[in-house]
Amino acid sequence: MELLRGTTGGMGPHGKEPRMGVRTLGSYSLVSCLLVSVPLWAQDVYFVCDSTNDTVHRMVDANDDGAIDPATEVTLFYDDASTGPDLSVANHMVVFGGALLVADGGTLDTILRITDDNMDGDGNDDGEFSVFYDATSAGPDLSTPNGMAVASGGAVLVADDGAAVLSVIRLVDANGDGDALDEGEAAIFYDDTAASPAVPIGDPESIAVDESGTVYVGDTSTGEVFRMVDGNGDGDALDAGEVSLFGAGIEGGPLTDIDSLAADSLGGVYAIDEDTGTILYMLDGNADGDAADAGEITIFYDGVTAGALVSDPNDAVLYEDGALVIADGALDALYVVRDSNGDGIASDSELVPLFDDASVLLSTPSGVALIRGAEPPAPPFLEMIEPVEGPLAGGTGVSLWGANLTGTLAVRFGTADAASFEIVADDLVVATTPAAPSAGAVDVAVETSAGSASLIAAFTYLAPEPLVIDSVAPDVGTTAGGTLVAIAGDGWDPAAPLAVAFGVVAAAVQSVGATSIEVVAPAQAEGLVDVTVTQDDRSVTAPGAYRYLTPFLRGDANRDDALGLADAIGTLQYLYLNSGPPDCLDALDVNDDGAIALTDVLVLLGYLFQSGNGPSAPFPAPGFDPTADDGLGCAE
Repeated sequence: MELLRGTTGGMGPHGKEPRMGVRTLGSYSLVSCLLVSVPLWAQDVYFVCDSTNDTVHRMVDANDDGAIDPATEVTLFYDDASTGPDLSVANHMVVFGGALLVADGGTLDTILRITDDNMDGDGNDDGEFSVFYDATSAGPDLSTPNGMAVASGGAVLVADDGAAVLSVIRLVDANGDGDALDEGEAAIFYDDTAASPAVPIGDPESIAVDESGTVYVGDTSTGEVFRMVDGNGDGDALDAGEVSLFGAGIEGGPLTDIDSLAADSLGGVYAIDEDTGTILYMLDGNADGDAADAGEITIFYDGVTAGALVSDPNDAVLYEDGALVIADGALDALYVVRDSNGDGIASDSELVPLFDDASVLLSTPSGVALIRGAEPPAPPFLEMIEPVEGPLAGGTGVSLWGANLTGTLAVRFGTADAASFEIVADDLVVATTPAAPSAGAVDVAVETSAGSASLIAAFTYLAPEPLVIDSVAPDVGTTAGGTLVAIAGDGWDPAAPLAVAFGVVAAAVQSVGATSIEVVAPAQAEGLVDVTVTQDDRSVTAPGAYRYLTPFLRGDANRDDALGLADAIGTLQYLYLNSGPPDCLDALDVNDDGAIALTDVLVLLGYLFQSGNGPSAPFPAPGFDPTADDGLGCAE
């Protein structure tokens, strides 16, 4: 994710319109969130290294008042408190690959890589610092690494102006391990073996790369700026014709110590002279490859003029509108130097102090790096949802249509997060509804880093239909259980578990359809029982819907499934000899009048010996008592 803006337009700092085509130096870098703990569209973040105090400070204009408050808006990003290497002479920095690269040209001769992985505002913790490049590499040695620039294609170019080495080194992290120490990751881009220019560059102290990949190097020994192009694509500028003079000082504005260069996308180069405080702007107006023609070099800021504010510009980075952020090593301050009226010159009246702590925090600010705040993303918008209703249990798949939904972080139904969601497109998010505590309409909202959007009362949770029992058939069965019973009704979900009870005893559910449930009745004693269907937190009961009965043969007092004299004798013994009651009094009630009397014996004898009418049902086969409420009963 690119956090630094390129040439996408938008407002510059302090509300100024950007000049089209000018690009921030640091905007070639990809920066992860680990480097800074501010929102992606927050204020600009500045990193300033101090070559005297051996520190790196992080600065943010958090209240957006146009100035950085030393007391509240500056934090120490890296210093000797770290268990990492102590800085010696930190001079220049770039933001690269999610990290801050700091060139130390003192005793370290190292390029240090620093991140803020734990988001505590500094890079002092274990694992947050490492060597990006030093003498442990098999590549070219560093002598005094000074200026650095990030080129397109993921390379870092380092201007080394040490006495032993005068070169430009090209570094790449080819294997993505956070350094350029491995075989083939470092190479000479330019040194005194180059075929051109005729006289080698004597002090390559500053470097910049423009949008096209053209490299500019400032030679402090001659006050000249050279243009380098890898014409044959072999990864260096060592071949004939690949290095040429781009521009030098002009009358009244010679360059004596080009400590920093900044290239814009128009092909122009800002050359910052540390000794005089002068800033020249060099532009190849006639496209002949140099800025040596009349009018192609102008004084952007005249530091020689008496009373000039800028005194010792050690480093600079560009805003998109062509303004320069200058780190002044003598004033221990940051200034924004801008041509506000468009006349090509930045006067002191157009110079805005960005940071000045009267040398309390900074002693010699030698390098500055910038992460530009991005334009805030557009807030989300919701237009419609479909479907608009679903069950309380959740699980309904819905589509949310709108705009600016790509960064959706959460989808909510009422106060509950969606069970799941997926970003399909910038105008579509699909989500699964969560369960709801009660029926009714709820708001539907999406949340992104730019805000939230809601549809009021857009989704309705439906109360489940009531369970209904229409009939139970058959409605009578044996006390032994095992009767297959069909329960007709509706309101239940055939795909969800449910339970059926006869009285308090669970029945075995065999099948569930939309309007019918088949169960096997459990064993129970004679009598009426309720039938209850339960699903989730719903239930319905059919009172007394099922009767348990014992099959018997009317008149069969001894329960041998046949009628005979013994049955009549058994009934007489019960009536007149006080014998214990049989287990089926209903069998003794031959005429089914609800009472056991001599009449029942006479009816049975008449049937057996005089061809009289037979007993009442159940007869001539065993069955259930049609008058089960007569109070007599029968047991297995």
